[in-house]
Formats: sequence, C-alpha cells, structure tokens
Amino acid sequence: MKDWDHRIKNRTLNSMVDKVLNRYYSDKMAEGAIKLMPDSPENSELRLYAGERLHIIKKSYLRNLFGRNVLPSNNFVMTQKGHDFHVQGKGYGHGVGMCQLGALELAKRGYNYRQILSHYFPRHKMKKIY
Repeated sequence: MKDWDHRIKNRTLNSMVDKVLNRYYSDKMAEGAIKLMPDSPENSELRLYAGERLHIIKKSYLRNLFGRNVLPSNNFVMTQKGHDFHVQGKGYGHGVGMCQLGALELAKRGYNYRQILSHYFPRHKMKKIY
C-alpha cells in the first residue's frame, strides 16, 4: 500500500490529536507521550495512548484537520518511528471506491447514473426499495 507517504512530527500529531478530541469528542488529550497501537488499512480508527489513557479517533477526523496535502485519503496506515510517525496511504478520497472526477468525466461522455455506478461497483445490483 503506497501511493503516498508522509512523516509527521510528534509535536504536530499531539496538537492535531488534541484538536480532534476537542472538536469531535469533547475531550482533552491526556498528558504524556503518544504511543500508537498497531494499525492496518482496514481500520477506520487509530488507537493511541497518551500517558496511560487510550484514545480512539477516526482517521477521517484527522484527515479533516491535517488536510488533503498531508492525508490525501482516509485509506492510510500510521506507524511510529521513534518520536515521529510515518503515514503511508493509497488513493485520494474517502476510500469508498468512486472517484468524483472520474464519475464527472463519464457523465460528460454521456454515461447515465446507472452506468456510472455499474462502472465503479460492478458486483452491485440496483433496485427500488419503495
């Protein structure tokens, strides 16, 4: 998994985690150095300890605050390298499988919404539910 990768300084991650906790969880960052728990591409959340306290935060919340330059996609894995953090990711979006720019281009070429959805999600069937 590697379309992109970035290094994040410990101080920067501390600050961003604190902002995420304040904004989305109405919580404060516990005192102490961050220790990241093992991550995988399937995880939509990061688990990390600050001191003795476990914090679980959504990757999408971090991406929202860091911005697309640092975290271009929600599909990433973060590992700890000494005092810094290494982030490797794939893709450039929310991680659901449909590129908005690609869908727009197909629409410009005359594809209808059913054809576009079938292109991105070939194993799915559409049906009315009402």
